[in-house]
Amino acid sequence: MAERKETAPPPPSLGAAAAGDMVTIEVGPNHQNYQVYKDFLVYYSDYFRKALAGPWKEAEGVVRIEDVEPELFKLFIYWLYTQDVKRLYSEDVDVRECFKLSYGTAASRMMFMKLYVFADRFSVPKLRKAVNNHYVTSGARFTPWYDVVIYAFDNLPSAYKILDFLVDTQCANWSDKDSPEETELKAKLPHDFLVRVMSRSRELLRGGKSKKIIPCEYHEHDSEEEKKACGQEGK
Repeated sequence: MAERKETAPPPPSLGAAAAGDMVTIEVGPNHQNYQVYKDFLVYYSDYFRKALAGPWKEAEGVVRIEDVEPELFKLFIYWLYTQDVKRLYSEDVDVRECFKLSYGTAASRMMFMKLYVFADRFSVPKLRKAVNNHYVTSGARFTPWYDVVIYAFDNLPSAYKILDFLVDTQCANWSDKDSPEETELKAKLPHDFLVRVMSRSRELLRGGKSKKIIPCEYHEHDSEEEKKACGQEGK
């Protein structure tokens, strides 16, 4: 794919963009409508840029995506207008009430993994990077939820760093005190995940040491300079 020429981003505030064109996005099987500023969509997403311009232009300024949850699309719109993933990861009451997310729960982690998959599927690299980096930093000390593992391995290419992160946090943080729900999900864990966990565990046993999770190893950095400036060392 040809590299898109970099241009200035649209105004960061919703009010500043009030004069811009709106497009309709129909989301989910019930075709829930969202009015979104076109400038934001075409700047941050190659998918929507192609959908709203050129030979692939959708009829009458409407884009239909039936297999996406409306709540997930609301998270995407929130990010478009704020460029702020951190608040979605915080315990901010207003934000979490809006999106019906409970801090630190399996449902919360799953929604953010879905947001990562959404960003990958709809070619929103800045969102994908932001979700990946905060997901990794906030989850480095915890065993991954198995439903999140299953979803991630079913929907992402095997070479993605976030899958390595799920494997390594399983090796580093797992205990035998799984909840009944997690125990039931064990039988459904992807074969690729289990093989990678076994291989990683063998490496650690041979080395005679435990795995220390260093978040920066799993972050998506745009350059070596950015990686050097990251500073996310394991604790």
